[in-house]
Amino acid sequence: MIDKVRNVFLLAAFSSVLGCSSESSPVDIGDSRTGEKLEDYAAVWEGYAEAYDFKDGSDKVKISLDALGHGTLEIGNSPALPIATNGDVGYPATYEATAQLASTDHSQIPTLFPGFSYPIATAAVEAARIRLSVNPWEIERDWCALQTSYPVQSGNETVYLCMPSLGGAIGATCIDSSSTPPVPMDCAKQDLCQQRVCSCDARGCAGRDAPPPLFSDAKLDAALDNAGASLVGTLKLVAGANGEPQTSITVRLQRVSND
Repeated sequence: MIDKVRNVFLLAAFSSVLGCSSESSPVDIGDSRTGEKLEDYAAVWEGYAEAYDFKDGSDKVKISLDALGHGTLEIGNSPALPIATNGDVGYPATYEATAQLASTDHSQIPTLFPGFSYPIATAAVEAARIRLSVNPWEIERDWCALQTSYPVQSGNETVYLCMPSLGGAIGATCIDSSSTPPVPMDCAKQDLCQQRVCSCDARGCAGRDAPPPLFSDAKLDAALDNAGASLVGTLKLVAGANGEPQTSITVRLQRVSND
């Protein structure tokens, strides 16, 4: 009899608790984020590019972002690239050049390089989605600072390049055609100078604050998921100057630490 009385009392108490809970505001379950503010994305994010491998064979993607939208984007799983110290050869060392200039892969820089932390140029939130961009040519900033600027005649126009001629090739050897006889030069440097990865004028050369004509920034458009624990979106790499199509990659990232 005592047990029956105790059970009735406990059931009545439990029903009372349920009744109070249903009438109160929803319980705050913690640090969920709606994605409507830039600070919602402040974190270190790590994950992968879906069905896509970068130059080092890795699909890894990492984004570090603070509450003001400052941060970095990294792709691949390679050690950090050394700082450029030799202006006579192309940078980075993984840049692939060819003496067959007509078939040069002009999309290499916009495709991004593993081992480099690309500073985030802009970051903004619109319709609960973050849109950020990086300048792929930022990787050449230190290399460009090593270059000498040369006035070069291109048709009726004088342009400034980081080599003393428009370049050329004899067989598989890239040359500086301003010399007599022409002297060999590094093919990677020739490619980079021809693509005007540096901003050169009569005063010298420097890194580009924005991509050269016919190119644009690499961009990420993504939204939060799982109460802010995941970031899923599309990374768009830049179309090449020779008409190469733009590459759009799905990326899936997880919040590994808050800013």
